[in-house]
Amino acid sequence: MDAYDSILVSDSNAGVFVDGDLFVYQANRTITGDETELFSGEVLEYFKAENGKAILYGSHSRFFTDSVYSQATGSVETFRVYLPEGYFDEGNAERYATMYLLHGINSQSTTFAIDKVDQLLDEAIADGTIEKMIVVIPDDPTKTSFWKGKYGDMVSEDMLQAADARYRTIADARYRFTAGCSMGGGGAMSLGLFKPDQFSGVISFYGALNYVNAPAQAQSLSKEYLDKYAVYMTCGNMDSYNFYEVQEEMARVLQANGMDMNRFTHTVDNGAHDSIYYLPRFIEGIEYVTDRMSAPQGASSILSGNAVLENNAVRYSISISPSVDEYLNVIPASEYTINPNPDLDIPVQVVVRQNGKTIADMTEHYGVHEETVIEDAAALDLSDLNPKEDYEISVYASVLNETVLIENIQKEGHKQCVWDKKYTIDQPATADQDGSKSIHCSVCGEKKNVTVIPKVSNISLTPSTVTYIGGTYNPILVIQDSAGRIISPKYYEVKKPDGRKNVGTYTYTISFKGEYAGTVEVPFEIVPVGTVLTVPSVKKNSITVKWISQSMKMKDERISGYQIRFSTKSSMEDAQTVDVDGYKSSSTSLENLKSNTWYYVQIRTVMNVNGQNYYSSWSLPGIYKTCWSW
Repeated sequence: MDAYDSILVSDSNAGVFVDGDLFVYQANRTITGDETELFSGEVLEYFKAENGKAILYGSHSRFFTDSVYSQATGSVETFRVYLPEGYFDEGNAERYATMYLLHGINSQSTTFAIDKVDQLLDEAIADGTIEKMIVVIPDDPTKTSFWKGKYGDMVSEDMLQAADARYRTIADARYRFTAGCSMGGGGAMSLGLFKPDQFSGVISFYGALNYVNAPAQAQSLSKEYLDKYAVYMTCGNMDSYNFYEVQEEMARVLQANGMDMNRFTHTVDNGAHDSIYYLPRFIEGIEYVTDRMSAPQGASSILSGNAVLENNAVRYSISISPSVDEYLNVIPASEYTINPNPDLDIPVQVVVRQNGKTIADMTEHYGVHEETVIEDAAALDLSDLNPKEDYEISVYASVLNETVLIENIQKEGHKQCVWDKKYTIDQPATADQDGSKSIHCSVCGEKKNVTVIPKVSNISLTPSTVTYIGGTYNPILVIQDSAGRIISPKYYEVKKPDGRKNVGTYTYTISFKGEYAGTVEVPFEIVPVGTVLTVPSVKKNSITVKWISQSMKMKDERISGYQIRFSTKSSMEDAQTVDVDGYKSSSTSLENLKSNTWYYVQIRTVMNVNGQNYYSSWSLPGIYKTCWSW
């Protein structure tokens, strides 16, 4: 064992909750030795309170907590996953059968952790009683759904798809089965027996079969259909809910419909409705069902192929022989059968390893039903790879429970970099963030001379507002970076709007390229021609303001009118405004003014274009004094 000068254990997102007579401590734990991460994951530790002390009941870190957004329920749902010993061993590409284990009423997935079913599984796998498998343990958020309706779909659709995508399961109904206790036993039957496209085995421990109407539903099932299944049922003769009665009814239905007596078993033994009853029979039930779910052997014989590395992608070609039809699953027709002839799932896995560590791991699933060739490529993320050290790329293809190593590509690290002569843009700059560029090694992609590309900081059109002149307006475009430097036009393209003659708003579209990326729109305005004030007529409480009417035609539109503002302050603070309609107007009266008072007056033209007013600049102010009051 490696020696470290210091070991640091750090827990985050910790919580304590009560589960029956136990206290459960759950946290995300990270263990580091001399700043090297040794472990990162969830821990579950169970304690009992005895004599005023917390006594450790057990650690169940073999269970992994996961979650999935469920389309069925419309929310994120949790589940636990048991992965067998050796799942993460280097070079292991084995795929496993999956058991969906359902908890009982008013319970949750932690019940099976408390019952230490992981230890039962470990021991049974180690002594060869059962094969290695993956176990998915969903949580029913209501704790009372009996795994019906949307909560059944949550398991059989959403969680099943997530498990097949995230873990090395065998995505075939012949390698999936359900199990559960009480409410979970009823759910295991209603999901397992009546979803033949997804499952072919059922284990019911004192199952609430009447709550899911299982015996009545099974009445329509044919012998051909039932003989695709393996069913294990058991219940205690002291069951508080008398579930042994409905279990016996279910057994009679299966027998009456001709199900092979070697494919289902039904026992009623001494015991009650509790963990003490099911735990001694837990492995027995798994052994019974999995022994009868076996698919054809030698399926890997239909696979052959090769793979090559091209740049940072692995291109592979997988041939499927004509014998594929011997391994297809044929599901008898029934009211529950969706696809009687499903494709055979062929997962292709590409793994990159270096120094015993997995650098990249990706899997693509392909459905086949006849002789064919799968040709595809997997783009590799080698950002964690040390290019100066050797590494290997392994390509696997699987069919049912057999996996074939298609290709093992050995790559040597290089000792000396060959540097490009030109910079490579690693991240173009935008208006929101800096970019970067560097010199790359043409062999491994290592970088040097990393240089920041300052972000785009200022884009301006000068002037941004111009008075109508009758010709096309071309404002001056200036683009600067955050360091205040002008950005060269070679890094952007400008799309100018049509027209740019008449009064209105126009937008330049700037599309960046090269060291920069993104698109920015910059508007400018063309405003109408203004006018000037002429000699007014002044009275003691009013001023008749006069101006030169602006009759110039601007394209097809004339100005809409004028706006006057006036104030006793030269700054025009607290100015009042008066609007005058009509381009022919040339005067208006400002009433209710103070006598013997100086007023500052300005005027501007206004034009309405498509419902928006555009104003000229204000004229020079006229300064007028009202008369004395006698």
